[in-house]
Amino acid sequence: MLLVGRIDAGKGFGEFLAQVQGWLPKHARISIVGDGPLRGQLESRYAGPQVRFLGWLPYDEVIRMSARSHVLVIPSVWEEPCGTTVLEALALGKQCLALARGGTPELAAYQYYDGQLQLAETMPRLVERLAHTLGRAPVTVPLPDAFPMDVFHAVPQILDFYHE
Repeated sequence: MLLVGRIDAGKGFGEFLAQVQGWLPKHARISIVGDGPLRGQLESRYAGPQVRFLGWLPYDEVIRMSARSHVLVIPSVWEEPCGTTVLEALALGKQCLALARGGTPELAAYQYYDGQLQLAETMPRLVERLAHTLGRAPVTVPLPDAFPMDVFHAVPQILDFYHE
């Protein structure tokens, strides 16, 4: 599984790593891409055979890693206005687990398939969903030529929302 982002208090990496201890199947590996003020502390506490801290990587490499991942986890504990990591996961057709905070639930409109974006109200529930997801084969779907999040797809939905 892959986590990508700035490693600071708002992104929830520490809370996620604390919660996931004891829940990971032996075969599972967590790769964390990013840097930030909490990286050293979290790396010294959690790095090991199942958890790798990779630091900052070029964008194209992160996208390739995302495309190869079983699942992307976005454990942000703050109210994300629009999580680009969620959008990237959805665009790649990958399963994505996130906390139901801020604007993240609205991004479910851009799923390719039902359940692609799985939301949890709490970190323990997010980790339970993750354990369930890791017990199944990764979802692979044929992707259309264009991601549904383009202006011609989004504008009618936005207009409908404001009309209500």
